Amino acid sequence: MLFTVLLGWATIGPANHGAFDPVVKRWLASHPLYRQLEDKDCHCEEELLAVRTQSRGAWRANPDYHPYVMRGDFNGDGRADEAVVVEDQAKTRQRRVLILTARPDKPPRPYLSPPLSGTAALFFGEPRPKPHRLLVGEFEAEGQAFMPSTIGSYRLR
Repeated sequence: MLFTVLLGWATIGPANHGAFDPVVKRWLASHPLYRQLEDKDCHCEEELLAVRTQSRGAWRANPDYHPYVMRGDFNGDGRADEAVVVEDQAKTRQRRVLILTARPDKPPRPYLSPPLSGTAALFFGEPRPKPHRLLVGEFEAEGQAFMPSTIGSYRLR
């Protein structure tokens, strides 16, 4: 199942990790070959400017959009989860999505996606149809959705 990822207006997704920041830092510390990507890694200044400043139809400008950080209820359990894009610093420089699934009274559960192609960015929320799914893909291209599985993980479709 493919989803069109229009210029990625997302209703949730500030760069500030809040409660997840220490968890991301601990995961990165225990996986030293990975680094978290930043806006500058996207090389998509025009797209970022458009997403942050322009509205088109149902898509509203989102001044807090960051292509490699997204927060939202990705699995429909009513708790905010977080996703960040990380890059393997080994020779391959593969990019993957690290999803931290919130759990009551337990540390967030990490999920590391299969390698991604290109400079894929993260998208989530309105005005896409519900239930909202975390999407990954190029700006204005076909993207893939992370579908929650019954075992507390995700499948990339």
